[in-house]
Amino acid sequence: PVDGLPGTAAEKTLVLVPSTDVLLLEAPRVARQRRQLERALPFAIEDQLVAPVENAHVAVLDDSGAGSVATAVLARARLEDWLARLTQRGIVADHLLPEGCLLPHDTGPTLLLDGPLATLRHARTGLLAGTREEIADWLALLAEQGESRPLTVITHETAPALPDWVPGVKIIPAEAGAYLAARTAQWPAASTDLLS
Repeated sequence: PVDGLPGTAAEKTLVLVPSTDVLLLEAPRVARQRRQLERALPFAIEDQLVAPVENAHVAVLDDSGAGSVATAVLARARLEDWLARLTQRGIVADHLLPEGCLLPHDTGPTLLLDGPLATLRHARTGLLAGTREEIADWLALLAEQGESRPLTVITHETAPALPDWVPGVKIIPAEAGAYLAARTAQWPAASTDLLS
């Protein structure tokens, strides 16, 4: 049994959601107190959004930065759909987290391969998610931005097809779900949550 899944004695249930549905942004610190920050944040980022901010759910992911706040934005309807589907299955989510937020980025970009899907985390709010066909473009973008750290690739494949990455590639042999499950043990529940 895995903690957090129905049928276990987990104290808290963490639900991972697809990173493709969540936009991570650096936002200016517009208030010191958490409650004031949460109220003001949507208006501080609305010029970065395509859809009206009234249709968005905005959550603080990390407010430990001096002048900025790591913020997650997703469609309010999408969040409500996830919560309704969980409720139908008898699951009460204590925490929701984009799966890509579990990928490390401090020592270099990390690429998670999961079947035809790929997720690349390269900074606190640097998260790209899509299909494998997009990986070459993502890496070209990172190279243009001056990224010079090695790329870590998490995959269960013995010889994944990857574009060249000059700084080097390190492979971690793991199945995506098992890797993410193991990373939840290191997740700081107090700070990162779409339900905040």
